[in-house]
Amino acid sequence: MWGASRSATFSVKSSYHFVKARREADGSHGSMQDNNHQVWKKLWKIKSIPRHIHFSWRILHEKLPVKNDLFKKGISSDPLCVLCGEHNETISHLFMECHWSKQIWFASSLSVVFNSHDSRYVPFHKWLEEKIIDVDEDIIVHVLALCYEI
Repeated sequence: MWGASRSATFSVKSSYHFVKARREADGSHGSMQDNNHQVWKKLWKIKSIPRHIHFSWRILHEKLPVKNDLFKKGISSDPLCVLCGEHNETISHLFMECHWSKQIWFASSLSVVFNSHDSRYVPFHKWLEEKIIDVDEDIIVHVLALCYEI
């Protein structure tokens, strides 16, 4: 017997509402904490190709199957970057530390320069969060497309 619905039968909808009500009562919002709320709100409203938005969502959640993570799980025999073959392929390496991706970012119309030796260095998913919050939609669309193409 499922006590969270009027009919006492379990459904995904009733369990969703149960968890949502419990989180609201606790004052928590899961992955949508105050800081992230505006990121998600803006991300899902962007007029872009859906696969680019979904891809960026995976980057932001650090759920992209990069070779370093696959290697740690025993799925891949090689943790090295698919682009350069010199360093372990992490999300940050793949999108902002690899010399190949650095060239792509700089050659784009955005002329982005990443410097991992800078004291303001942040992991790529945090950099992407900041961009989604701070820049205009047309620039975000361009950033998401570059991420997808890398």
